[in-house]
Amino acid sequence: MQKLLASISISFLTGLLSAPVYAATLTVPATSDIFAAGLSTPPTLSGGGGTLPPVFSFSANTGQILTFSNVIGSVSSDSVNFFGPDGINREGTNLNSVGGISGIVINGNNGFSLNGVFLDDSGQPSSAPPRLDFTNNTNFASLPAPQLGQTFFIGDGLTGTGTGQVQQFNVPVNATHLYLGFEDGSFSQGTPGTYSDNSGSLTATFDISGSTVSVPEPSSTLGLLTFGAIGAGSWILRKMKKAN
Repeated sequence: MQKLLASISISFLTGLLSAPVYAATLTVPATSDIFAAGLSTPPTLSGGGGTLPPVFSFSANTGQILTFSNVIGSVSSDSVNFFGPDGINREGTNLNSVGGISGIVINGNNGFSLNGVFLDDSGQPSSAPPRLDFTNNTNFASLPAPQLGQTFFIGDGLTGTGTGQVQQFNVPVNATHLYLGFEDGSFSQGTPGTYSDNSGSLTATFDISGSTVSVPEPSSTLGLLTFGAIGAGSWILRKMKKAN
């Protein structure tokens, strides 16, 4: 009986500790400059720099997965034509790197789409990692963990535009910050910039799961639940002994 109670307690605790622990909703204005991730002020860019991108902070861990449950809204890179998080199907995107943040290539589709970048507590890397190329490959089911400072395509977080399965983004082991924003430039090509005429915003709801949280102090809710389960098991055991 004691072994059974121990097994129940362990299963109970494992279920609590392995549950998703990070969830958030961020508003991402169209002026959010992904190249400003980790900086206190946006870099000076041709045609007008943007604003600091929204950031979500979390604890570093292995095996964490980022997924988006909802990305809504519309944005414009010229304050005239508005489109959703997957971007507009026109000239595509082929933008250079700035500072420690990489550019991105999505030729053939998805100009001005929602992007993300992971950083650790030290901020931008001293130099930008290689650019990722999503040309005709924005419908992936799972994205291998990008390097810190390496911009990746998010769009609406689904394998299709407004449809399909939820995409999984593997989180780098040392990452502690997720930034959401846009890579912009003249016709989304070459040198980044021209954020000053952007308008609109997106609202992105997401979670980072697969991490393990530490056991709180007994005075916390989880601590009370834990000791409650153990106490209940002891009470059952005493009752069974009296019955025998």
